[in-house]
Amino acid sequence: MVMVWALGACSGGYEVVDGAPAEGDDPGECTDGTDNDGNGDTDCDDAGCASSPDCEEGASDNAPPLAPVVVISPDAPTADDDLFCEIVEISEDPEGETVETTLSWTRDDAATGMTDATLSAEHTTAGDSWTCVATPNDGVQDGPTGTDTVSIAEGNRAPSAPEVSIHPSEPATNQPLQCVVLTEAVDPDGDELTTTFAWSVDGTETPLTEDTIAKTETAPGETWTCIASASDGELSSEEATASATVEEARYSDDITGLGGTSYSASSCYGGCDDTTYYADHAFDDNPGTAGYSTWHTTWTGGPEWIAVDLGEGNDWAVTRYGLMGASFHEGYRVRDFELQGSDDGESWTTVDSVSDANLAYVMYGGEAFSYWEVDNDTAYRHWRYLITANEGGQTYANEVGIVEIEMFGDEPVD
Repeated sequence: MVMVWALGACSGGYEVVDGAPAEGDDPGECTDGTDNDGNGDTDCDDAGCASSPDCEEGASDNAPPLAPVVVISPDAPTADDDLFCEIVEISEDPEGETVETTLSWTRDDAATGMTDATLSAEHTTAGDSWTCVATPNDGVQDGPTGTDTVSIAEGNRAPSAPEVSIHPSEPATNQPLQCVVLTEAVDPDGDELTTTFAWSVDGTETPLTEDTIAKTETAPGETWTCIASASDGELSSEEATASATVEEARYSDDITGLGGTSYSASSCYGGCDDTTYYADHAFDDNPGTAGYSTWHTTWTGGPEWIAVDLGEGNDWAVTRYGLMGASFHEGYRVRDFELQGSDDGESWTTVDSVSDANLAYVMYGGEAFSYWEVDNDTAYRHWRYLITANEGGQTYANEVGIVEIEMFGDEPVD
């Protein structure tokens, strides 16, 4: 409870007025012409101002100094900025007295006790309102204050982390790995973001920085981890990760029997219009030789070819294929050949070349495919095997044949 002394009408002394503000407890109250404590006495006539410099002898004739002008910089600070209070227009005294100006800082209108011109950023928080108060004094009394106020804005904030996954989730060695951003990073300041990628294999960092890893980079059993982060150019988000373990290669079903598929060959034993050894038999999924389910033709040094047209709209990138060796005689087996693709069935591109194939000799119902994998990403409608040498080397070397052909693409990824 504030105790204020008021002059008593009967006693000639002072009496306490409970709850009233004291006269002279704030700067300027002894010269403001106001009865601040309500006891009937004003300014220096009030006992509360007895010790005020404003009420010293001669003070009543003293005019207070003028208010200075101050500016806080920067004018739009963040919580990372120090504040500096500069007196840009000094206080002047009407009587020419020397004026001393003191500084103080308030935060949200509350005194802080800080009096330096520079206020360290360690004391500020986003959302604060800081005021620099400059109080002039001419040695007798204070003059009106000069003030400047700034609000502390949010500083640059780091973006949130993106959410990522690896697609496909159960990759095979013949499938690329893609780091897919499921949820984009968000910047709280609205800054434009850039997402970067890094990869590790079994915990070891790699130099790869694209969002997609080629299938040729992976091996069965490896665990690949995608590490993604977003940056606003200054601050980066926390890292987001996703991992997947690579499995053995997986392929499509045999594509040689698609709808609209047709078959052809350079020649056929007995004629390609005959139903005995024509091209279709190498694609009929019948590995037995009974009933002559094989493509077969004479061999005079070649080349000879057998082809498949997958049909309109059925272009495929073949990455694996298998051949079943000739029946009847070992010398009839295909030895050297090229796998070729074409868009129009006339102009051919070699996709794979094989020498000394050494296919298994298949006789009357035997089944032994030989398979090859090829690194190929180009899809073609037409495919053919251009045979440049048969096994030969024995009496029966004047024919060549293939019992069965299978062709595959990589297992499709949804």
